[in-house]
Amino acid sequence: MTVVAIEQSRHQNTKISGTEGHPHAATLNLASVVMAEIAQASLDFPIVFSKDSRTGRFICSALLGLAEAENLFHNGKGWSSTYVPMNIQRAPFII
Repeated sequence: MTVVAIEQSRHQNTKISGTEGHPHAATLNLASVVMAEIAQASLDFPIVFSKDSRTGRFICSALLGLAEAENLFHNGKGWSSTYVPMNIQRAPFII
């Protein structure tokens, strides 16, 4: 993967497709959330704190499924809840 800065002159005709319905999140069972979205996200998802085994730090996340690769809020065609966590919405624009 090559990371480049977005420039209007170079990328003005570039389009992102395939993100409708957030198919990249179909197998996520956790989505990290930030303080600003906890109130809204908690209306649709349980909010949990999990410990990162590599760093020992705690991560605030929306619980999407109990089993590995299980997302109960993605029905195969798209998102089935009223709120989509920002971490999922902003893909593919995350590094």
